Amino acid sequence: MKTFFKIDFYIQTFIFILMISYLIVEYITTDFVNQIFYFYYIVGGFQIFSFFIRIFLNYKKSKSYKIYGFLLIPVWINFLLTIFLQGKNIVLNQLGVIFYLMLYIAFFYAPILSVIYIYDIKQNIENYEKSNI
Repeated sequence: MKTFFKIDFYIQTFIFILMISYLIVEYITTDFVNQIFYFYYIVGGFQIFSFFIRIFLNYKKSKSYKIYGFLLIPVWINFLLTIFLQGKNIVLNQLGVIFYLMLYIAFFYAPILSVIYIYDIKQNIENYEKSNI
């Protein structure tokens, strides 16, 4: 499990730094606003994948891990619902608008949660190193 956490930490850190670098380059060279959602979905996608793998691992889950799941899983559920609820039905379109508003609100706290998630992985690595000494 320690190996998984190390690999996960390096992948998450690499993706996070890569996307921040990409946004800086895009900010300097082109239309930044259209590109900012790449950070949101790529970093979040990798973290959700990691989060679901960690659900099935047998170890004590930290509070930050639980908070991350509580705050970010509904965002991805809303994202999927917006895809499926858009159509010609007016009621479903109105629900889609509500879900989009929820996604945009989460847009502001998702980068902070990304950093917290990476820090949580680092803490798990340190806990395993302490327990093996």
